Amino acid sequence: MLKEREMVMDLQMKELEQRGEVQKRLEIEVDRLYRLKELQSYSMITSPIRTLREKELEKKTTEVQPEETGSEDLDESEGGK
Repeated sequence: MLKEREMVMDLQMKELEQRGEVQKRLEIEVDRLYRLKELQSYSMITSPIRTLREKELEKKTTEVQPEETGSEDLDESEGGK
């Protein structure tokens, strides 16, 4: 009778150890997923890197705008005379 009890307890102990290992792996996986989600949300917050073409286009548009306003000022002063 004692041997049967010992076998049952050994079996239950092995099951508990297996469940513990499974739970440990799941906790590690959940932690990794949480970190991945944090990394993903952080990367969405930062501004996107602009290409050189976009930067050059922005420079050209900012250079053209002051010239346009300067020529408009000249036209208005000539028309007012």
